[in-house]
Amino acid sequence: MSTNRLTTPASINGKEIFELLRDDLSAIEREFGRDTVSGVEAITEIGSWLRTALGLVAREGRESA
Repeated sequence: MSTNRLTTPASINGKEIFELLRDDLSAIEREFGRDTVSGVEAITEIGSWLRTALGLVAREGRESA
């Protein structure tokens, strides 16, 4: 009976993970941007703040990974 086992564990670092997710993260940012624009100024301002804050977190994670 033959078993398929890896002799060495696969290794991936944070930058590689973000590279794999880059297009999806960009799409999420674009969609979030569209969804947070409103005729109510406060909603648009909060959405803008969230996009900025969340974008910084994602970018910092990509850079430090």
